[in-house]
Amino acid sequence: MKSCAVLACLICRASAVLPTGVVSVVGRSLDNGAVATEYSLLGSQASFGAVPPMGSGVGSDAMSLMVPPAEDELLCGSYAESESSARSAMIVARGGCTFEQKALAAQALGASALVIHNTLASRYSLNETTGEPLWPQDKFDYDCNFGQATLTDSDMSALSLPYQSYDPTNDSRLSGDTDYNLCVKNDPSFASTCSSQRCLLTGRGNDRGNIACCAWDLHVWLYSDPSISHQVAIPAIFITMEQAARLLADLSNNAI
Repeated sequence: MKSCAVLACLICRASAVLPTGVVSVVGRSLDNGAVATEYSLLGSQASFGAVPPMGSGVGSDAMSLMVPPAEDELLCGSYAESESSARSAMIVARGGCTFEQKALAAQALGASALVIHNTLASRYSLNETTGEPLWPQDKFDYDCNFGQATLTDSDMSALSLPYQSYDPTNDSRLSGDTDYNLCVKNDPSFASTCSSQRCLLTGRGNDRGNIACCAWDLHVWLYSDPSISHQVAIPAIFITMEQAARLLADLSNNAI
C-alpha cells in the first residue's frame, strides 16, 4: 500500500441533503511555513459505519492518505483485522464489490476512514451467463443531450474491451477537454457541452462507428450491504471523478 504521511486529510460532516460530508486536504509545508496546497472536497456519506464529526478542524483528526494493495486495487478482498497506530484514510475506485465491502476491507487493513471515488469503468459490467457486456444506462449513467460522439473502430482499439473492470487508461481516454479524450477528438464541441468532460460507451452504434455520450459525474449515497454481518466502524465518503482526479494527481505529484 502506498501512503503519504504528510497529508492532513480530515473527513467531517456538513449540513446538506447531498453532498453531506467534507474532506479537507492540506498538503506539504513549504520552506516559508506555508502549505503547498489546501482545499476542501464535498462528498456524500454512507448509511453504514461511523458518522463523521460535525465542524471539526484539521488537527488531531488529520489522516495520511493511502491506496489499496496493488494486488487488490478495487479493495474487494477479505482481510484479517489489523491495527495501525497511524491515522490514515484509504482512497479507492468505485466498482467490483459493494461500498460496504470496501469499507470492511479498508477497516481490516487499518484505515481510519475510506474515500470512494466515482469512475467510468464502474458503470460497465458483464453478464455472467453469456459473457456479454452490460452497458451503462441512458439517463441514469449518461445523457446524450449534453454531448455525443461516434468512435471509430480505430478509436475503440485504444480501449481495453470488454470494459468492465477499473482501468485508468480506459478512463483517461474518455476524459478531459483535449483530443486525447476520444469523444473530444471526434466532436470538439463535446468539451464545452458536457460538463463532466467524460463520456461513456452506450453499446449502440451507427454507420460511422460506436456511440458514446456525456457521462454523469454525481455524488451518490453509499448504501449498505445487507449480506455483511461484521460491523463497519470507520466513516466512508464518496467523491466524484473530477474531485478524485485532483486528489490523486496531488498524491502522485507529492503535493500532499
